[in-house]
Amino acid sequence: MPTSRLLPLLALALLGCDPAPVPDDASAACAPACRSGFVCVSGECVSACNPACDPGEICTRDGECVPAPSDAGGGEDAGPAPDAGGRDAGSAEDAGGRDAGGGDAGGGDAGAPATCPDGEVRCGGACVPPVLPDVGARTPTTGRWGEDWLDAGDVAVDPCTGNVGLAWPQQVARGDNWEIYVSVVPAAFGAPATAPVRITTAPGRASDVAVAWAGDRFGVFWADPRHDPAPETCSRCLTELYYAAFDPVTGAVVVPEVRLTTNASDYTAGSTRAVWGPGAGEIGVVWTDSRGSREVHAAIVDPAGGVRASQVVSDAPDPQRGNSPRVVWNDDAWQILYRHDDPSGSRPDYLHVRALDVSGTLGADLDLRVPAEQIALTARGAFGYATITTGGSPLSLRLWDLGWMATTTLPVSASTFDGSRGLVWDGSALYATDTGTTLEVIRFNDLGTETGRIPLTSDSRTRAANDLRMHRIGSRLVVSWWWSTGGLSPVAHQQVHVVESSAAM
Repeated sequence: MPTSRLLPLLALALLGCDPAPVPDDASAACAPACRSGFVCVSGECVSACNPACDPGEICTRDGECVPAPSDAGGGEDAGPAPDAGGRDAGSAEDAGGRDAGGGDAGGGDAGAPATCPDGEVRCGGACVPPVLPDVGARTPTTGRWGEDWLDAGDVAVDPCTGNVGLAWPQQVARGDNWEIYVSVVPAAFGAPATAPVRITTAPGRASDVAVAWAGDRFGVFWADPRHDPAPETCSRCLTELYYAAFDPVTGAVVVPEVRLTTNASDYTAGSTRAVWGPGAGEIGVVWTDSRGSREVHAAIVDPAGGVRASQVVSDAPDPQRGNSPRVVWNDDAWQILYRHDDPSGSRPDYLHVRALDVSGTLGADLDLRVPAEQIALTARGAFGYATITTGGSPLSLRLWDLGWMATTTLPVSASTFDGSRGLVWDGSALYATDTGTTLEVIRFNDLGTETGRIPLTSDSRTRAANDLRMHRIGSRLVVSWWWSTGGLSPVAHQQVHVVESSAAM
C-alpha cells in the first residue's frame, strides 16, 4: 500500500474513524466499472474517501482528497451561475444547473453533498464547476437515402466531462428494419465522435428517440414495434417504449435494452421526451399512445431502467386526445406540458400542465386555455416557466409564474416554427431557436423583449433544420438538429453545434 494512503488510514484509526473501504478482489463484479473516486466492494461502487471530501475537492482512487480540476474551457468559461433558485438546472433544456450530475447509480457516497451550490454539479461525489464543451459545429453521423438513412435523434450533455450523448434511429441494410444507434461527441472540438454502437436488435422500425443525462451515464428511450406479430407491417400496431443506457466517454452500452410498457395490441408509443431529476436521482419520461388510449403518459425511471410511478397524464375519454408532451425538472418535481383537444373533441388543442412529484403523485390538471399547435417549454426557476406556442396566430412567447398564471404574453420576432423549437433559460435571459431565413438562436430578456441573435448557419440546406433540441451548460448552448442535402441522392446528417450564449449580437 502506498505511504500516502497508509498515513491517512493510521490517522483515521487513532481518531476512531472508519477508513475508506479497500477494493476487494470482486472489482470485476461492478458493471459498469466504478468511476474515479469510487472503488468496488462486494460488487458495489462506494466512495474511496471517508470522511467525504470538502466542496471543491474530488476523491481519487487512492482515497485522497485533491482540488477539483478546472473545466475544459478554462476559468473564464465556467459560465454564469444559474438562477438563484437553481430550479431550472438539470432540465431537458439545461444540463448545467444544480446537482446535474447527482445520484451515482453504481453505489452511493454517504458523505457526499445532497445538493451542490449554484453553478456547480456533483461529479465523483464532489461538487465542481461543470465542464464546458468547446465552441464549434460537429457533424458526427450521416446516412444515405435507401441505404443507411437516418432519422431525427436527440442529445444530452454530461456536465462532468462536457461530452454530448447522441442517439438516433437508422435504416439497416436498405430494408424496413430501423435500429437505435448511440455515439458520444467529445467536449474537445475536433475530437472524433465514438464509433456508432447499435443498442437494439429487433425487426421493425425503432423511432421517437429521447436522451437524458442520468448521473453517471446517458439514458436513451425509444419506441419499438418488435412485439407486434408482424413488426414490419404493423399487423396490430403494437409499439412499446424501451430504455437503455450508454457510457458517457466510450459510448459502450452499460444497461441493455429494457421494455418499459407491456400491451397486447393497439398501442403506439411515441413523441418521447425525457429529463434527469437530480433531486430525485431518476429520469422523468413522457410519451403518447397515439392509437389506443390516445393519451399522454409519464413514468419515473431509475438509471438502471427500473420503472416507478407509471401514470396516465391526460386521462380523458374519446373523442378527446392528449399529445405533444414536454417535460422539465424544476427544483423538486417534473412539470409536464401537453396539448389536449377541446372537450368537444374538435380543434383547437389547448395547453394543459401537470406536475409529477418525486413520490410519483400527479398534481391537478390545469387547462391553461391557450390554443396551441406547436409548443416548447422551459423552467425559469423562482420566476416560473416560459412557453412558445402557435395556435392559428403568430408565434407567441408566454411567461408564467409558478402557479401557471401568465405574467407576459408577447409576439416573438421568429418567422417560422417546425414543432421542435429549443427554448432555455440561463438565470437572466431566454434563448429560442429560429428557422427563418437563417438558423439562429434568439435571446430575450426576462420581459420577453428580443436582445440579440446568434447565427448558426445561413446555408440553404442546413437551414432546413428538423427536430431542434437545445440545452444549456454553464455559459454555453448546445443545439442539435437533423437535416438532409436533398436532390436525387440525398444524405442526412445529425448536427451538434455549441455556441457561447454571450455571442448574441
